[in-house]
Formats: sequence, C-alpha cells, structure tokens
Amino acid sequence: MQKIVIAVALFVALPAMAEPAKGSPEASVWQAIGDTAITIDYCRPGVKGRVIWGDLVPNGEIWRAGANAKTAFDFDDDVVIAGKTIPAGTYSFYVLPEDGEWTLILNSNWEGHGTKHDADADVLRFSVTPADAPHEEWLRYGFEELEDEAAMIYLHWEKKKASFRVEVAED
Repeated sequence: MQKIVIAVALFVALPAMAEPAKGSPEASVWQAIGDTAITIDYCRPGVKGRVIWGDLVPNGEIWRAGANAKTAFDFDDDVVIAGKTIPAGTYSFYVLPEDGEWTLILNSNWEGHGTKHDADADVLRFSVTPADAPHEEWLRYGFEELEDEAAMIYLHWEKKKASFRVEVAED
C-alpha cells in the first residue's frame, strides 16, 4: 500500500517539478502614501542581452509596460497624477516610448493578457522624460522620494528609468 501512495505522489508531483519557470516572473510592489494604498502588479521581463528601448520595445508603439498580463495599478483612494484626479480603482498602465519623451497611459480596461489597448478607455495620458540609469536586468517598478502625501513611482529597465509623481487626493 505504501508503494502505491509513493507512486501516486510521484506521478502527481513530477510533472509540476518538470514545468519550466516563467521567463517573466510575476511581481507586485505596494506602498502606503498617507492613508492611501497603491499596488502595482506586473510581470518582470529580463533584458537577456537584448536591446530594449527602440528595438524590443519600439518607439512609436504602445507597450503594456511589462510581460504576459497587463500591468495593473490599484489605488484604494483617489490620487492625483499630472494634475488630474484619478478615482480609486484598478487601471492598466501603458508606455508609448519616443526618442527623448514617453507618453504614460492609465486605462480603465485592466483585465486580460496581451497587448490590446483600447484608447477609448484611456483615463489619463501624460508625458515624461526618461533618464539614463544604471543597467537593470529585470523590469522593476518602485516608489521613491516618499513624502507624507506624495511619492514618485518609477519604471526602471535596461538603462532607462521613467518616474512620475503621485499625490493623495484631498477629501
């Protein structure tokens, strides 16, 4: 009987152990700003020797700002980005890179995989100038320059870093 149990356990476990690791692992970063929680869920593609900006992520084409599923920003209270109040909720995040300036996009259609972007669901488009930065092998989002009611959100990958300010909306 014990041999049957072991055989069944191996039969179930071995396929799971043989399954290859995802090339772009899932990640999440969370930060409280004042009483507002902000969560970014994304998948982290690696550079893996490739040229990213202007090649893998072409200029002039909207990119889902991650891999696999859409990158999702969740705000549990209203926030202000680029002077516009964004209602509490979950949004997909896209980047439209160009030489010297990128357009960042929050979109109300956050569910699903793939790169499909519905411009009619855009909630906010604003421009930033990415900075040259030290090499970052895996796409990374984070928070810096924390204040009581504001912070900078950044995207850092390969040798570029784009940041923007998010503020807690006044009640």
